[in-house]
Amino acid sequence: MAIPVRTAIPVCFSNVFLGIGKTEKLGVLLVIDGRGKGGCLGNWRRRREHALCHALRIPFFVMLFSVHSGNAGISSSGDATCISDLDVLDSSAVIAFCQAAALEGSKNFMKSLCDKYGIAKYQAFTDPSAAKEYIKQEGAPIVVKADGLAAGKGVIVAMTLEQAYEAVDSMLVDNVFGSAGPNTGGMGAYSPAPVLTKELQSVVMESIILPTVKGMAEEGCKFVGVLYAGLMIEKVSGLPKLIEYNVRFGDPECQVLMVRLESDLVEILLAACHGKLHGMSLDWSPGSAMVVVMASKGYPGSYQKGTIIHKLEEAEQVASSVKVFHAGTAFDADGNFIATGMVLGVTAKGKDLEEARDREAFISR
Repeated sequence: MAIPVRTAIPVCFSNVFLGIGKTEKLGVLLVIDGRGKGGCLGNWRRRREHALCHALRIPFFVMLFSVHSGNAGISSSGDATCISDLDVLDSSAVIAFCQAAALEGSKNFMKSLCDKYGIAKYQAFTDPSAAKEYIKQEGAPIVVKADGLAAGKGVIVAMTLEQAYEAVDSMLVDNVFGSAGPNTGGMGAYSPAPVLTKELQSVVMESIILPTVKGMAEEGCKFVGVLYAGLMIEKVSGLPKLIEYNVRFGDPECQVLMVRLESDLVEILLAACHGKLHGMSLDWSPGSAMVVVMASKGYPGSYQKGTIIHKLEEAEQVASSVKVFHAGTAFDADGNFIATGMVLGVTAKGKDLEEARDREAFISR
């Protein structure tokens, strides 16, 4: 499918590539090109893409998603056209994007950058004995991570030395991620997070985010887009510790952000593309939002596929504050929604977290 694009600027925003630019006839063209497992950023579930599609549903914008035909939720929403044969041409900009994506794709690259610019302390090992000796010197709790993408499962927060040693063995000896059985991706999120006060937010920006962005620029990998920082807050000091980065919206965190966002997301993205974010601010709806992921029976192990999902349309009609985002859904031959894996993100808003949770729980039952 050929669409004449006048300008398309890559942004670290969703998974593999996003181009947002003005077209000859269609106003703005948004392209999310996901290659699934084995793609530039590995596995993805499309629930995040459904949330972005929902937030970008503006009549005079056209959205074309090249995401293996998207999913049943995106294709039936009326917010986007899903296509599977859209080719993203090579360019120097795409190469620059892929370099920036190393912040997420390689934990070794990310931690090397953080160490160089005084953001976080770390050591990389290929020898398990040396890794264990370092852990013994540093003590617990300590975070042990496998380099590269691990579908959100390559991070072990070890509260004891024994747990840390087991994590090292699982990654460097057994070549698996985690020793406590099958691990899930993110199963829920809420916004805003009460732990992130305005004071703590300033500390995070000044000591973690801004040094990272400046460091990337110094390394010749200027970053443009969404930088998602996975943080832990120390119980005693109350200070933030950087665990990892995503160079895109988180999943399922994206869902609660998109239902609360009141600003024009397209204008924000275009401003980022053109380096004009200074002076812009984001407006959020009052109250809170919560999402809980619904998965197929047996997930994350061997799970059932093809189960019919009933009453999805009715669920969203319960209240205007409820939105169900799709991930592993499709249509069967009879037009029924069917499930595979991590299926839905049931999202609700409320005046506070308790009300959002109660609305979400009512829908999920």
